[in-house]
Amino acid sequence: LILHDLERKINEFSDPSAHEDDINQATFLDSNIIISGSDDALLRVWDARLKNKCIGGFVGHYQGITCVSTPNDYGSSNYVLSNSKDQSMKLWDLRCMNNCNELTSTRAQLQPSTGSFDYRYRGWNPQSSSTHKKRFRIDKSLVT
Repeated sequence: LILHDLERKINEFSDPSAHEDDINQATFLDSNIIISGSDDALLRVWDARLKNKCIGGFVGHYQGITCVSTPNDYGSSNYVLSNSKDQSMKLWDLRCMNNCNELTSTRAQLQPSTGSFDYRYRGWNPQSSSTHKKRFRIDKSLVT
């Protein structure tokens, strides 16, 4: 994940190992907070002022994140909406994030299921998925 200032031609923020798989989307909540979604099925929250610092994230999807959206209200909102290859959409509250240790431990549980699936080439079969309808104990989403 790289945040590059085009005018000054420098990287303001850079973390090459931000996610363990492809980052599909990143969006700003305000001028400092970035939320990224990846094929590792995790949403991570970054504070650009802290340089290379994940401040938390969200656990709950069991396939890659395809879209991350925040209200266009200049950072006054605390909500994030995500969509995933597991055919679910979740609403999150930034005041109730998972900590970085929870993200790491959940990623280890998800590793076999997210690494080989690509919805563009074959349909997802929920019956053959080891994580289908699995509810993570630490899923803090408000609505699924």
